[in-house]
Amino acid sequence: MKKSVKIKLCISTVIAGVFVLVVLGCSSQKSVYYNVSLSNVERPSNPYEMYNGVQIVDLSANNDNNYQDKFIDITWFYNRTSLDFKLYNKTDYPIKIDWNEVSYVDYDSLAKKIVHKDVNYVDMSKFMPCSVIPRKAYIEESIIPTDKIGFIPEYGWMNGEFLPSSCKNEKKIDEIASTFIGKNIKVLLPIYIEGVRNDYLFIFRINSYFISK
Repeated sequence: MKKSVKIKLCISTVIAGVFVLVVLGCSSQKSVYYNVSLSNVERPSNPYEMYNGVQIVDLSANNDNNYQDKFIDITWFYNRTSLDFKLYNKTDYPIKIDWNEVSYVDYDSLAKKIVHKDVNYVDMSKFMPCSVIPRKAYIEESIIPTDKIGFIPEYGWMNGEFLPSSCKNEKKIDEIASTFIGKNIKVLLPIYIEGVRNDYLFIFRINSYFISK
C-alpha cells in the first residue's frame, strides 16, 4: 500500500466465509451505529434440575444491560465486532462455562459457533477449554461469531461487524439499517452451577441507530 494514497477501512464483513474489506476515501466515510440493549433473559425455572421449565425475565425497562439472580451478576457491552460481558459469581462454589456449548443467534435466528477473547483465531475450529470462575470472583470476556472472523494477508486476522453497515451512500445506509430495528440477537450461555447445566439465553433488542457524518 503506497503511503501517498490516503484511505480508510470503513466496513469489515464476512460473506459466505470470505472476508471482505471496503476501502473508501476518508472524505466520504459514513458509518452506522446501532443502539442495542438487553431486553429479556430466559433461565431455568429450577436451577438444580435440567430441562424443567423456563422462566422469562423482562428487562426492557432497564438501561444498564445488567442481569442478576442469586447465582450470577452479568453486565453486557455491545460493540460492533463483539458482545463483551463481565460475569460475577455470587455463589460460594466455583461455576463453569463450557465455551463449546455457547451459541450466538443472529437477527435472522441463525445459530452460530463462537470463540471467546482468549482463543487464537488460527485455533478457532479446535476444542476450547472451559472457564472456571471461583467463588466471589469475576471474569471479563467476549463473544465473537466465527463466521465474522477472517484473515487478510496485508492486515492479519480481523473481525467483521455484527450488523451490516455502509459508508458510501447515506440514503442506502438508512434503508439498510432501518430493516434491523425491532429485531433481536441472542447469546446462549450455559453456566454450570453446582454441577448442573443452567442454560441462560440473553436476548438483545436492536432499538435504533444513527449515521455518523
